Amino acid sequence: MQPLIEDKRIIDPLNQTFAANALNALTWTLFARASIDVLKATIDGMDGSASLAAAFDLLLKHPEALQRLREKRTAPTFVSYDVPELTPEQNRKLEEEHAREESARAEKEFAVDWSDAQRLFDEFRKDEVVVRLKAARNKLIAHSDTILDGDQYRARNPSDFGLKWGDAAYVTNLAAPILKKLMSGLFGIGIAIDEVPSMFGRYADDFWHHLRTGLEVNGGGPDKPVRPRRHT
Repeated sequence: MQPLIEDKRIIDPLNQTFAANALNALTWTLFARASIDVLKATIDGMDGSASLAAAFDLLLKHPEALQRLREKRTAPTFVSYDVPELTPEQNRKLEEEHAREESARAEKEFAVDWSDAQRLFDEFRKDEVVVRLKAARNKLIAHSDTILDGDQYRARNPSDFGLKWGDAAYVTNLAAPILKKLMSGLFGIGIAIDEVPSMFGRYADDFWHHLRTGLEVNGGGPDKPVRPRRHT
């Protein structure tokens, strides 16, 4: 939805009008929503929140919970062998060997992924963009008053605080490998988090298609111009 508040054909007619207040409100609503959501899912560690920080806090403070996850993840998985050329005893030994190998593999994956996840999260919390976005969310998001820019007053925007529209996407992408490590190592589950950008791209495309007749915009990104559908 970013083009909606950056398209000069939309913005310029609103300058010096009361409608500019609505555009300013929309700008900060969109930016604040993106900032709040990405931080809520990553570094906000309040009890009961479904964030990466809360998950790490729980598992580090309660090693018994981590141990239960380890036991469940590394529990032997039995596969039935029925090789005609082998005796029942030999088939049973193959089953036991397979279970031991799978358990050892899961144990190694658990240890490596859990260690990697902790390291990545420590780096994540110290990342310059993450720190900047958190500071903006905590202290500056509410500051949407006007400032003097040259000889004219204009509304504040995120760039006045050193923020970029790509910050939320950057932080999300930075957190994705941590979530993958946790889900893979602790639960043996792969997640299609890489498909999220394309999903939101479809949301953006559909929004711009339905915006209004006659307004041409590039809502799908620099390499994917989007034209609105005509409605009756």
